[in-house]
Amino acid sequence: MAIVNAIREIPSPTKSAIARVNDVRNAVAHSFFPENRRQYKGYKKVMYRDTNIFSKVGVTKFLEDARRAQDYLTHQAFGVDVAAARAEIEGEGP
Repeated sequence: MAIVNAIREIPSPTKSAIARVNDVRNAVAHSFFPENRRQYKGYKKVMYRDTNIFSKVGVTKFLEDARRAQDYLTHQAFGVDVAAARAEIEGEGP
């Protein structure tokens, strides 16, 4: 992310979302018991934006951040406004 940010600055909310998603990914991918990692040990569970990542609310917050990062990076790479396209599709409904 540092290289991308050096080429073109990433907005702070997007940068924070990417960092949070990456931190949880690293904890879950590289630990049999991610809740025992130093950053989560006091909670005894993996926290994401002050919520247990393994709860419905935690997964929702995680997906919001992942979507924010994906939308921004897709727009920067391909010039496609994914958020606008998604809103248009969702607005058409059956």
